[in-house]
Amino acid sequence: MLNIGFNPELFKIFGPLSVHIYGIFIALGVVAFITLTLNHPVRKKYISGLLYERLLVFTILSALAGARIVHIISEWHSYHSMAEAFSLWNGGLSVLGGLLGGLIFIPIYLSFKAVPVLPILDLAASYLPLTQAIARLGCLFAGCCFGCQTAVAWGITYSHAGSHAPLNAILHPTQLYSSLIFLAIFIFLQVLSRTVKLAPGQITALYLILSSLERFMVDFFRGDRIINTAESLISTSYFSLHQWLSIGVMGIGIVLFIFTQRPTRAS
Repeated sequence: MLNIGFNPELFKIFGPLSVHIYGIFIALGVVAFITLTLNHPVRKKYISGLLYERLLVFTILSALAGARIVHIISEWHSYHSMAEAFSLWNGGLSVLGGLLGGLIFIPIYLSFKAVPVLPILDLAASYLPLTQAIARLGCLFAGCCFGCQTAVAWGITYSHAGSHAPLNAILHPTQLYSSLIFLAIFIFLQVLSRTVKLAPGQITALYLILSSLERFMVDFFRGDRIINTAESLISTSYFSLHQWLSIGVMGIGIVLFIFTQRPTRAS
């Protein structure tokens, strides 16, 4: 059993702004994504480096907006003012919301710039799981996205008051579950793209299906699972709000896969 007993807040910058360990891991994941995609042959074929850099900046902002909006919707009762809604340094982001924000923005931006949409989406989708695998390790050390109580031998405990997880309770390491699943998705998509000739859009479709399936399954083991009541902005039943969103994203992926050419074995 692993005990995490250090403060996830590494040091303060000024005022409410601090450097947290999950922020470091998110930054590492983003740097890995930018490095691997910026130098990729697909990027060089379809979009200039300058335009791609602008796309990345705007996509990150769109993803942050989507992540925050979905978190506010899911925990409407915990926000009491507009100032709290804009206080991103206090945490509160939804990975699925970020995915939806980017998924909406990228096709619009690329179409406006006359850049083929599907090849760029496929490029992003093939490396996003690696970014998510790294970022989830930050969640593990910070205690956010924590699991429910368990008696399994591989459970984890948190003992520092700065942790976001319940203290001194044995919890499912759901962050580690997610990280390992995303790593497996990354490896699978990389191998598939190198061994099977896929039509444009199919890597994106598979990423949407697999990543939403990851959240749907892992959410059953999460201790911060949100089952909204009638008093919330959006009410749900047995499934959590994020599981319903996962079903929707999975549906988008299935439709996209159906409406693209079936893959054939590369010669």
